[in-house]
Amino acid sequence: MAQKTRDEVQRQLTSRLRAVRGAVAGLVGGVAMTASTVAEMRLRGRPASDVPAQVLERIPGVRLQSSRTRVATSYAGTVVTGAIAGAAYGLLVRPRLPPRPAALVFFVGALAPDAVIAPAVGAAPPPWRWTATELVLSAAHHAVFAAATAAAYETAPPL
Repeated sequence: MAQKTRDEVQRQLTSRLRAVRGAVAGLVGGVAMTASTVAEMRLRGRPASDVPAQVLERIPGVRLQSSRTRVATSYAGTVVTGAIAGAAYGLLVRPRLPPRPAALVFFVGALAPDAVIAPAVGAAPPPWRWTATELVLSAAHHAVFAAATAAAYETAPPL
């Protein structure tokens, strides 16, 4: 087996560091999205969504007993998913895409859990069955997530 060149090793290391930087930025984005969701819930007087908990419960053997556990799991799921998605953002932005187009692609991808995964496992209706308010609010919360992740990534010191 051929030995890796110095350039190959450097590229792999750079990719890993971009993924780590993206994961940290995604944590920031996940917290920002959670904050925007909680603020919107309080303003509108609506209860917390437990869709992320419902998605988890589709895994055989997973049962969340109390509503408090379901809500906490939903918030934690948003932050953890944010870190995972943020790692993908770190790999997407530079050298593949400049920051603004990368953030737009990331925003569209960030909608996938709500618009694709949750409906696919039966935890939520598909987007075409959502009300206009639900569509706008989901887009707004995911825009907060994408913008906060991109901003955190761009302003973080290089690793």
